[in-house]
Amino acid sequence: VELGTDVAAGDHLRVELDGVDGVWSTLAVYDARGKLLQRRRGRPGELTVLAHLLRPAGDHFYAVVRCGRTFNVEARYSLRVSAAPPAGGSEVEPNDNVARASALPLEQLVTGLLPDVYDRDVFAVPVDRPGLLRVTLSPPLALDASLAVVDGKGKVIQEVDAGGAGKAELIAGVFVQPPRALLRLRARKARAVDPVGSYRLFAKLSSAAAFEREPNGPKGAATPWPEGLSEVSGYLHPVKDIDNFSLRSEQSRGAPG
Repeated sequence: VELGTDVAAGDHLRVELDGVDGVWSTLAVYDARGKLLQRRRGRPGELTVLAHLLRPAGDHFYAVVRCGRTFNVEARYSLRVSAAPPAGGSEVEPNDNVARASALPLEQLVTGLLPDVYDRDVFAVPVDRPGLLRVTLSPPLALDASLAVVDGKGKVIQEVDAGGAGKAELIAGVFVQPPRALLRLRARKARAVDPVGSYRLFAKLSSAAAFEREPNGPKGAATPWPEGLSEVSGYLHPVKDIDNFSLRSEQSRGAPG
């Protein structure tokens, strides 16, 4: 696919493959040197989308359609390619792991796509002080997505999946420290995805002085009771949430049990 002069360096590419009945397919994008940028597996008869791809270097790129374990010689597929400037804050693909995380500035709305269950969107939130991170994920009507906080190796620290398709997911207050916090989004069910509609992601940081520090479900991860305080706050969220607190003997005399 030729990249003309009307495609700017900051533009995002979008490649769409209309699925063929009975055929498992794969859609991939490579840069001019043949380096894989992104690949997705498509279910029979369903749309496969590679979106928010940053324009690769060079004057062209490759879109590759591959047949899976079945075929169909009666129906044709359709392949579409387009380029446009990013609309406001959006993810930049590929961002499927910590090393490729998209930026999510605090208190700024960012959008993205979860077109299938194979996609993972990872975001890095810059953090300049210890605090409680509150994150809201608002999906389109057809999408059932989970929201997780992960560590620097991609291991899940806390994950919520309390709602169904079209329902918002909330991390009410997880304790984070500089220089960043990492989030991971994924679709949970193959039949509850949306290759066209965008989700919205928003993060906010607040003080953790007199608040629980999630995750504190396991007793070994209990929130330390703040010295000199007789009251702390917290959220019982999501369903089956357990909050444990650790009180030292000298503090417990003036604090509630």
